[in-house]
Amino acid sequence: MTMTCVGVTYGGQRVEQVDLAVTLAVLFAVPVPINSLGVLIDEALLGLNQRDQLKAAYINAVQMLRVAETSLDDYTHSR
Repeated sequence: MTMTCVGVTYGGQRVEQVDLAVTLAVLFAVPVPINSLGVLIDEALLGLNQRDQLKAAYINAVQMLRVAETSLDDYTHSR
C-alpha cells in the first residue's frame, strides 16, 4: 500500500495530517479516528502536566496497537 502524506514542518518537526488528527483528538478528549496511525505532536503537549502527557502517549499507543491487531487479523484471515 502506498501512502501519500501531506504535511508541514513545525518547530523543526515534520507534522503530517494523521499526526494532527490524533493530537487534536487526544487534546479535545474525543475518539481517535479508527484507522489513524498518527503520532502525537510533541509541542502540542507542552502545556499539559506530566500525568496528562503520559495519558496522551498511552492513548496514542493503544490506538496504534488496535490498528496493528486489526491489520494482522485481516491479513491472517485473508490467507
